[in-house]
This record gives sequence, C-alpha cells and structure tokens, in this order.
Amino acid sequence: MTKDVLRSLMKICSKSSRETREQRTMYIEKFQHIVLEELKAIEKDVSSLKKTEDECMLYFEKKLQEIQRHTCSQEKSIHNLMAAKEVFMEEMHQCEKCTDKSQLKAQYSIKKELEAMKTRLVSKNQQDELENIKRCLQQSFSVG
Repeated sequence: MTKDVLRSLMKICSKSSRETREQRTMYIEKFQHIVLEELKAIEKDVSSLKKTEDECMLYFEKKLQEIQRHTCSQEKSIHNLMAAKEVFMEEMHQCEKCTDKSQLKAQYSIKKELEAMKTRLVSKNQQDELENIKRCLQQSFSVG
C-alpha cells in the first residue's frame, strides 16, 4: 500500500508539476506574444517618427535655403541702393557745379549786355545832344 500511495502521490505531483509547467509556459508564451506585438508597434512608431523627422528636416532645410536666398537678395538690393545713392550724390554735385557755372555765365552775359546797352544809350543821348546843338547853331546862324 505504501507503494501504491507513493505511486499515487508521484502521479499527483507529476500531474501538478506538469500542469504548473504548462500553465507557466502558456503565460510565458502569452506574455512573449504581447511583448512581441508591442515591440512591433514600437518599431512601427519609431519608423514613422524617423520618416516624419526626415521630412521635417528636408522641409526646414528647404525653408532655410529660401531664407538664405531672400537674405542674399536683400543684401544685394541694399548694396545696389547704396551704390545708386553714391552715383546720385556725385551726379547732384556735378549738376550743382554746372548750375553754378551757368549762373556765372548768365551773370557775365547780362552784365555785358547791360554795359553795351548803357554805352548805346549814352551814345544815343550824346547824338541827340549833338543834334540839338547842331540845330541850335543852325538856327542861330540862319537867324543872323
């Protein structure tokens, strides 16, 4: 009987051990399946994030290039404006010189014309006076 009891206990222990092992194996496999599924989901998310990150980097690199292009264009425009200002200032200076020369020429011409007119007027007055004297003399000689 002891042998039978021992065998029975062995069977029970063996069955209990096998059931426990099977249950543990089932839980481990279930856990392993969940872990694998979550790792796949994480890997998919990481892949999507990497793709999104790459797209963002390309987008911002493009925008940075646009900003640099506009900045370069603005700097060129500022340089052109400064050069145009310098040319304008030089041209205005030359224009002022020409205006001053023209005014001096005009003043000189007006002065010459006024002197000539004065000379003509003085000459005319003198001629008129000579005519008056001549008439007076003729009248005085003709009367007498």
